[in-house]
Amino acid sequence: MSISFQPQKGLTWFLLPLVTITYGLKSLMRKPLFKELTVFLGLLSTINFSGLITYAHSDSLDNAVIKALSSNPQLNSSKLAVLQAQEGVSRAQSAWKPDVSLSIRGGAKQNTTSTPTSNSTTDTFTPLSATVSLSQHLLDFGETESAIKKTEIQKQISEEQLRKVTHTVIKEAIKAYLALWRDAHLLTVAETNEYNLQKQFLAAQKRFALREVTRTDLSQAQARLQNAVSRTIGAEIAIENSLSKYRQLIGPLKTTSQISWSREKVERYPAPSSLEEARAISYSTNPDMEIARLQQELARHTIFEQRSTRLPKISLEASVSGSSNPSQSVDTSKNLSLEGVLSVPLYDAGISRSNLDSAKLQVRITVENEKQIKLELNQKLLSLWNTLIQVDSQISSLMESVAANKTALAGVQREVEVGTRTTLNLLDAENEYIRSESSLVLAIFDEAQTHFDLLFECGLLDKELFAEHLN
Repeated sequence: MSISFQPQKGLTWFLLPLVTITYGLKSLMRKPLFKELTVFLGLLSTINFSGLITYAHSDSLDNAVIKALSSNPQLNSSKLAVLQAQEGVSRAQSAWKPDVSLSIRGGAKQNTTSTPTSNSTTDTFTPLSATVSLSQHLLDFGETESAIKKTEIQKQISEEQLRKVTHTVIKEAIKAYLALWRDAHLLTVAETNEYNLQKQFLAAQKRFALREVTRTDLSQAQARLQNAVSRTIGAEIAIENSLSKYRQLIGPLKTTSQISWSREKVERYPAPSSLEEARAISYSTNPDMEIARLQQELARHTIFEQRSTRLPKISLEASVSGSSNPSQSVDTSKNLSLEGVLSVPLYDAGISRSNLDSAKLQVRITVENEKQIKLELNQKLLSLWNTLIQVDSQISSLMESVAANKTALAGVQREVEVGTRTTLNLLDAENEYIRSESSLVLAIFDEAQTHFDLLFECGLLDKELFAEHLN
């Protein structure tokens, strides 16, 4: 059981003995006094039901999203990948910069010579030399520019992948937040149902002792109570799982009563007003579509790069060197060199041609990938849009159903008291009321989740809703 529901459960266990005592003293009380006490218990039950919403300061959805974005390892990894891509751009741009090197040599040399007519002679000297070399790339007919452009596109792809990861983190945080809200309310509904059925079972016991109802009525009340206990246990397990997921994605939470959500809050996060508008927005801002277009552009620049490798290249090479005691007969020497170099590729066993054909095929592959992504995106948008329309109609019907079932339950309770309705009628009315409340909670959750899924597919979660916090 989550700590957030201890106050409600404590109140429940306080009320149950009080209900038992009240029905035990029914025969000793005046009827008006008994009705007043019953009303009082009903008010306490209402407080028990509403305690989930008003117990503590709420934690907004925006705050939950910011917490999720502040400490997500996958998001941090994607940010580092963008920095790595920027380094790739710098390396590619360095091709236009000169390559300068300095080489220094020094040591000792000994030469020994001998002839048939003279004795051997040995000469020792210490040469020292220094050389400065410069190589400057001048012209390659587009190979270097294509390589630079490719690295810039790869950086843009990394940025879009970062945006996609950000979208996913936001989406998962919203899902965890809404799921916790849903399960908290379903647990409250289950606990309230269990409490009400406990009251009805106790009342049935007292009426059975007075021979006002049959054993069948008592057994039916007991069976419904045990079913309610089972549903409460299931709701407790569900909320523990949701709470674990929330803590994993967002962070610690003192009490689930901090989670606050209502249907009206969806309006703070505007979505496209029509399916056509959603499609138009998603085609231009969806991260997958952006990545597909960038990969297609990257493949085209690869074609330019491969074509350029088969063209001549022009570079400049220069060097300045000086040496001391390079030989026994020379004290110093200086050399200056300036040369232009033209490199013309003639034959490379067909490798460059194969690379060019492969690049052309890659362009066709990326075009087909973009078409597939667009088709899948269209299907997702259509499904989400239809779901939103369906859920909106369901919520309107369910709200009327909850109100009608609540009125019917109150009427059946009064009719049971005067003997015109049976215990089974009361149990059925209670069951219908609880089912309609649970269905309403689930429908509100589905509407909110579908709404944010639509924003996710349109690529609007970071740009339109959380841009201020992301900056």
